[in-house]
Parts: sequence; structure tokens; C-alpha cells
Amino acid sequence: MQLDRSYDITANDKVESTGTKRRFKKWVTDAIYMNNCNKIVVGTSSRELRFYDISTSHFFEEFHLFGMSDVPYCFDYWYDKANLNSESLLVCGLDSGTLGLFYFKKPVTQLFETPFKNEPGALKVFIQDLKSQHSKWVRYTCLPALHSEMIRQGVECFDYNKSINILVSGSANHNVQLWNPYMTSKPIAILRGHNTGVIAVALHKALLQIFSLSRDAVIKVWDLKEHTCLQTIAMKFPSSIHGRVPEHGQFPMCLLTSPNHNCLLVTCNDYIGQLSLGNTTKNQLTTPVTHDTQLCCALYNQFFKQVVTGCDSSTIAVWDIEAGSKAIVFSNAHGNEEITCMKFDATWRRLLTGARNGTIKVWNFQNGHNLHKLEPVADADVTGLLALNDRKVILAVGWSRLITLYDDSDPDNMYVTADLSWRGGQLHKDDISAMDHCPPNLLATASFDGIVYIWKLETEKLLMKIIHQNDGNNLQPIPVDVVMFLKYRALKFRDAATLISSVSGNFHWWNIATESIEFVSKVNYAVSFLICVGKFLATFAHEP
Repeated sequence: MQLDRSYDITANDKVESTGTKRRFKKWVTDAIYMNNCNKIVVGTSSRELRFYDISTSHFFEEFHLFGMSDVPYCFDYWYDKANLNSESLLVCGLDSGTLGLFYFKKPVTQLFETPFKNEPGALKVFIQDLKSQHSKWVRYTCLPALHSEMIRQGVECFDYNKSINILVSGSANHNVQLWNPYMTSKPIAILRGHNTGVIAVALHKALLQIFSLSRDAVIKVWDLKEHTCLQTIAMKFPSSIHGRVPEHGQFPMCLLTSPNHNCLLVTCNDYIGQLSLGNTTKNQLTTPVTHDTQLCCALYNQFFKQVVTGCDSSTIAVWDIEAGSKAIVFSNAHGNEEITCMKFDATWRRLLTGARNGTIKVWNFQNGHNLHKLEPVADADVTGLLALNDRKVILAVGWSRLITLYDDSDPDNMYVTADLSWRGGQLHKDDISAMDHCPPNLLATASFDGIVYIWKLETEKLLMKIIHQNDGNNLQPIPVDVVMFLKYRALKFRDAATLISSVSGNFHWWNIATESIEFVSKVNYAVSFLICVGKFLATFAHEP
């Protein structure tokens, strides 16, 4: 590597010609490249942003944004690769713990208003003038109080992979935490083994491994499924051979996963270490996949003998089991939103789908025609849907904490409004995680605070309340993962357990008739969903 050129950002700053000149140190906190408009943004400790045009061989400072309330500490930038001049987003992490968002409306054309000026050099832009003088080109908002939850000793680093829905964080308490981004009450797993604080983590999707780097230049390789340490590597940098703790920069580790460079780069002082990683070609699938992203739902239609699958890219596919081929595909069923639940009605001819933004749609299962769009009650996950054909009503629950009714009597009504007049009252105080129906008259709704409500559908009145208690001194709520009525047992045995709730790796078997618990069975893993076929109960989970 050779340094191409350097640029002094203080060269153009005016210094007052006084008898005693005071020179203040200015630190560069971070920089980022705006690829679509060929500009570099530099943040400094003087609470300013400097925009440099690098579209030609002669770099020059074009804009100087000053007067920010806090120091910009780190950046990220997003733009639409299909339309380079559409609205882009520059995210600034400020040292006060807030986020500053700059929305550039036409970044390729212009970033800020450029009035005529007599003085040469960069155009100075006062941040307070963005709303009044530069609103044609840019919009600025600030997001305060981002972190309402507490993570002890803070988070030093993190990495996220959307396709496998895993977030990994490293902390000064020497631990690596695995998180589900949609369940932040507690981590999926805590990986212990480092002797000093963790300063960098990286997820390798193809290898299903996690790489973590601690301050003493020790790298650990973790298995993403088993949550075990596979390998420990002590990097021997010259600055650490005498027992001193090495100095790491702002970017101590970088994971490269391209076909030509599958390696891990580690930096320390003036040194860069390279570790070659394993071959990922053996782990790649040789058989065709059903979707381009991970599946979130799958249903079997026993009337047409077909399977319906939904994935995170909002694509629904209908499969012919005998031929093994796709019968029909619904692309962009909910736009860019992930599908969170699917359900057939009693006729097996209509498909109900719910998405992460609270939208609900009803489809003609045979031709893919969108029959109804149901009014969302909140921008939150839909976790349960139920079509009651005898009452001509569709029932929906989710993270809105509401039980919502929709009129299903008019087949020609495209847009159906929400009805929140549930006669039993909206009792859930936390997000509703699961729902099940036992014909003809029972409904169970469960939430993340460990409470299950049993309702009589005919009157919409509360029949029974189940509270799952924590063991010991743990004050955290224990979310209910799944609830399921044993419909076969409910028809044959009135005094037997007819409801199962899965909570923290335990199955609770409830007798609705006597309003009591029959027994508890341990499975030692969080269940994703249950299937009951005759006398057999099958459990499915993310962990073995």
C-alpha cells in the first residue's frame, strides 16, 4: 500500500490576525464515501461535517456544515442503487447517544442550496438554516433516547445478518451476546471465554461462525448453532510481545467473504494481520432452493393437496406436491415487508396473510387475486389470523396488543375497516405472540408477559386467565412461544388437558373445564410451533 495523497482540513480555516494566535486541535472522528454522488463526508471534533467532491482528480471541499449540537462520532450511508438520484440517507451517530439523519432528496444533482457568493472556497451551511434555506434539497431529523433498555457495561461492537436474523454484540464485560432483533428482552446466548473486553465481532454466514476480537489481540471462533468455541488464536503483534496491551484503531477487524478473498484482517498499531478462512464451497447448497430468502411460514392445503410457503422477501409460492413444481407465485405480496403469518379459511379457498408492518390481505388461493385489504391498527407484527366463516368475521392479533375484528360479509368490499369493539375488552398489556382456536367456541391469546387469556367466541367474554410464573428471583417476564388446543382430545375427553402452552422450554398442559394445570413437561428449548396429528405431537425449534 502507498499513500496516494493527503489533505489538511484546517488549511482553509480562517484564523483571526491577532497578536496571540491560539491553535486548537481538531480531530477527525469518522469519514464515509457517498458512492452515488462521488463525495466524501468527514466529521470532526468541532461538531461539523465537511463534504469533499472527488469526482475529478482535483479534490476540493464543496460544503462545510457547522453548528451541530454534538460531535458526529460515526457514519453510515444508504442510497438506492437502482435510482442513484433518488432520496438517500446519511446517518450520524452523535456522542450524546442520539442519531442525526440527513435525507438528501437529489444527491447526484445537489446536496445543499448554493446561492451566489463572492468568497472562494467551501460553502458554509449553518445546521439551523437547513429547514428554512435548504429544505428543497435536504431534510434533517434527530432521534433522541435510542436505547431505553440497559446493557451492562455497554456495547463496544456489533454485527448483523438479516438473512439469518441474528445480531451479535461484544461488550467490555468480556462476553459476546447473540440476539434476535425482534426479541430484545434477553440474548439468545452468551458466549464466554475472553479475558479482556471484546472490541470487534463479525458474522460469517456461509461458515455459520462468529469471529470475536478482544483487547489483548486474541481471536475466538464460535459455532453459531452450537454456541461453542471452535478455535482460539493469539495474534503475535510486535507491540504485544512484551506483555503490553496492544493499541487498536477504530476498525480493528474486517471480514472479507468474496470468492477471491475469504479472509479475516486484524489491525494493530501500524500492522495488519491476515488469517485465511476455510473453504465455503462445500457448505453451499447444490440443490435448488424454494425462495431467495429464509422461509417464515408454510401451510398445507388439504382440499387442493398443495403447499403454500412465504419468505422474508414478501413472496408467496404455491407448490404442487405430486409434481414438485410451483403452481403460482405472489410476488411483493406486502411490498418490501416481511410476512409474519399465514392462515387458510374454513373453505381452504382463501389465504390470509399478515406482515411486519401490520398490513393484512386476503387472497384467492387459486389465482393469486387480492380480494381484500384490511385496515392496519398499528405498524407492528401480525402474529395471528382467524377467519370465522359462520360469523362472517376475520379476527387478527399481533404486537399491537389488540384483538381486532374485520367484517367479512361483503365479498366485493376491497378495503375493510378495523373494528376494535371486542366485548371482553383489550386486556393484553404486552405484545400478543400467539393465538389458537378450538371449534366451535374457544379462543386462546398469549402474550410476551406470560399471560394467556381464554375467550368464549360467542359472547367475546373472558373465560379463563392463565399466568405463567417465573422460578426463583428472576423478575423478567417469560414470554409464551406457542399455544395450541388439542382439538381431538377436546371432542372426546371433556375432563382431560386440552390446551398446551410453551414457555421457556416447558410444556404446560391445561384443563379448561376445571381451569387447572394437569402437568408440566420439559423440552429444554424454545418451541417455534407445534403440530398435532392424531395421538402424536411434533415440536419444532431453532435449536436442537
